Amino acid sequence: MKFRKLTIQARRQQLTERHGPIDWLPPEPANGDYLAMVEAQIENGIGIMGLALGLATGFVIDGTPYDLPLATEEPSVIAAASFAATVAARSGGFVTTATDPLMAFQVVFEDPEHTLVNQFNASLDTIKSLLTDPLTAMTRRGGGLRDIIVTPIPELPAVKIQVTVDVRDAQGANLLNTCAERVGDYLAGEVGQRPLMCIVCNAAAKRRATAACHLTCAQVGQLCKGQDPAESTRRVVQAGRLAQVDRDRAVTHNKGIMNGITALALATGNDTRALEAAVHAWASRDGLYQGLSHYETTPEGLHARLELPLPLATVGGCTQHHPTSRFALSLLGHPNSVTLMRIAAALGLAQNIAALCALVSTGIQQGHMPRHARKERSHDATV
Repeated sequence: MKFRKLTIQARRQQLTERHGPIDWLPPEPANGDYLAMVEAQIENGIGIMGLALGLATGFVIDGTPYDLPLATEEPSVIAAASFAATVAARSGGFVTTATDPLMAFQVVFEDPEHTLVNQFNASLDTIKSLLTDPLTAMTRRGGGLRDIIVTPIPELPAVKIQVTVDVRDAQGANLLNTCAERVGDYLAGEVGQRPLMCIVCNAAAKRRATAACHLTCAQVGQLCKGQDPAESTRRVVQAGRLAQVDRDRAVTHNKGIMNGITALALATGNDTRALEAAVHAWASRDGLYQGLSHYETTPEGLHARLELPLPLATVGGCTQHHPTSRFALSLLGHPNSVTLMRIAAALGLAQNIAALCALVSTGIQQGHMPRHARKERSHDATV
């Protein structure tokens, strides 16, 4: 029998026969809920890899207090976010915004002479009608078709039909792939050639959120472990500007922002690869990879702001299949996707503030290394 058709227990037995004794973790397949989840999510499943789940506490976002569930393996992520959030809360916390949850799909045809642009533009009404049926449920919930744009791609050469859809609380990939192939099949019959591809666009440039907060110089000084408040504020602003002009610094700067956001996405069962790809594409939208956050001094102290695409869902996929994801969304008050985007933006900004304050004062290792050492000691005790 093919490996993919075996049960998890039988797959493990076959691997033991092939490779010799294996120390399975966990020793036996997980309980029924997790076992079914593994089989539903991936092919050839043999077990589960767990990540630590913790809470980033002290957040006030748009006037509402939150404890944020984060799944991560990295020491200090949760402590840093909690510290920055607690200090920011004394000035009112984070103020956020978010767009409608807009996603897109692309249908691309090779077109050396760019003769298909006008033909496809003439077919827009038919394309819209083709999408009525698959988007019925989405439209009923307030989403649905928003835009269709036909553009040439001179460098290939090819022509692209890009369709934007409000996907409401879903991530939208499966539905949009279905819609893309439906449009591609129709247009293939019209022009007598197969499309090059029909696929969801993970750029998510229209599905964005912002977060902002104000800190007094004294609060910045507190985050900088008692360093001179005014000088610390100046140094934080300079550190933020460095990520705008130095690509190599921007990569690490943005990785730190994503420490928290990706951990929240994991905890809530979201697609971390699509999320990261969208964020880093946005960071390079002007041709130079830059930091996602911006800092400036104010008469009182510091203003911090973050804007980025956040294709996060609260229905469908792993968000409802995974018991931990269901727990995490429940802890957050069962948010819709827009609210989850706003929460994630605030988390990313808190993470960034904490990192910059550490970098320009005591250094990143002072908080990180003791926790890392505890992790190593814990590992040594179990091997």
